Amino acid sequence: MRIELGPRDIENGKVVLVRRDTGEKMAVAREGIKETVARTLEEITEDMAKRARERFEARIHSASTADEVHQVYREKGGVIKTLWCGEESCGKEMEEIAGIDILGILDEEAEGACAGCGREAREVILLSRTY
Repeated sequence: MRIELGPRDIENGKVVLVRRDTGEKMAVAREGIKETVARTLEEITEDMAKRARERFEARIHSASTADEVHQVYREKGGVIKTLWCGEESCGKEMEEIAGIDILGILDEEAEGACAGCGREAREVILLSRTY
């Protein structure tokens, strides 16, 4: 947030606040600046977190087999969401086929077949390249 304060603003007892994320300008009475700044900074934080979450979720792609995980990652990049039986050997084989790594397990209900072996899935996982 940028705070603008010129000679006319001082005369009028006002301050201009400019949100750096949107460019929105607000004329605020100097007496209420503390509350307005705190509220606006909280809004900026919430808006930035929301936009970051939306951008991240837009880069998550689904796949149902290890070969498809590899293909989708090669074509679209980002993060691949798929089902996994939970067996370590199956996970390692899926990583090898897809050429990317398991990032973690989501707290979601797994319904369907494991992308690696076809057995009943127990976990929903995310895969991508790690550095």
